[in-house]
Amino acid sequence: MTEPILGSLEMIRQAIARAVGEGVLLPEDRPDLLNTTATRIITERVRFGLKRQFKFVLIHGPAGVGKTATLKNLAEQTGGAYIRCYPDFSAPALVRAAAERLQITQVERYHVLLNIVVESLRRNPRLIILDDIENIPRSTLGTAKYLADETKSTIVLCTMDEYVPLVRRYRDIESRIGIVAQAMPLKQPEFARLYAQSGFSPATLKSIYAHTGGVMRDIENLIRSLDDALETLNAEIDENQPRFTRAHIEPQNVDEAAALLNLTGGSK
Repeated sequence: MTEPILGSLEMIRQAIARAVGEGVLLPEDRPDLLNTTATRIITERVRFGLKRQFKFVLIHGPAGVGKTATLKNLAEQTGGAYIRCYPDFSAPALVRAAAERLQITQVERYHVLLNIVVESLRRNPRLIILDDIENIPRSTLGTAKYLADETKSTIVLCTMDEYVPLVRRYRDIESRIGIVAQAMPLKQPEFARLYAQSGFSPATLKSIYAHTGGVMRDIENLIRSLDDALETLNAEIDENQPRFTRAHIEPQNVDEAAALLNLTGGSK
């Protein structure tokens, strides 16, 4: 019998986490894409799925946490195809969009174009990202499955949490999902760390977080509104007067700005 290694359970647990995540970092030339837990999880899981040639990778999470921005960045990094699905996104629409992203000359007949796309992906399997998949009917999911099966391409299915059961109810789709990642809003400690040097006081940052719940879209919207107010105010005062900065923003100002915005991430 093999002798147990002291602490082996935790060592193996950490090794699995490294193997699946592989410590993928976001590129430094994308300062607009904050290196949050959500962006890291998405990047790590998708790259792992691509490496293992999983047919489907399922990404889900609430609106505004950075799913789309991260997936667009991944498509750029890998030479893949990012496709945003509109309501009733049909199978022919999917094939046409894939052909366009892959720079394939379009033809009128759907089945001919489908064969061209398949042959292209067989020669060069790609990462194909389908965002907002809650908009696509069952037949389009079937076409995505066909592309994954026939070409060894990895297809990312991205949606919001509430639509996950609708996707996973189909056994043929569920059986092809190799890895799942849930992107969540920023936790308060992570938010405080990311914005520690933003120029806002700790009390103001606390108020910003309270109104946004850590949802990046709402954070950016609220901060942009506060910055616009500062810019307007500074334009109105004499140039010899001291400039207003983020340090002058009080929690009450945050409350007032938040009341005018549709912030879906906060508890208020």
